[in-house]
Amino acid sequence: MKLVIAAVGRLKDGPERELLDRYVKRLGQTGRGLGLAPVDVLETPEGRAETAALRQADEAARLLKLSASCEVIVALDEAGRAMASHSRYT
Repeated sequence: MKLVIAAVGRLKDGPERELLDRYVKRLGQTGRGLGLAPVDVLETPEGRAETAALRQADEAARLLKLSASCEVIVALDEAGRAMASHSRYT
């Protein structure tokens, strides 16, 4: 199985980049035994449209294009609603 992290914006060097790199490396090492391919981290620039709605639509379209080959898509939003992990399966 192939895992893809597709994100809007560029992650700059610093603690977040180091943490991402560490987890991607760890998953690459342990994932092979589980049948997981190395993680691809794909970034797309932030939208430049005039309104927030147009920017969101543009960014969403680019994220979908980056993840077109994925069978399952999980969308995360820092301002999104928090959901319990068990709520979907109970």
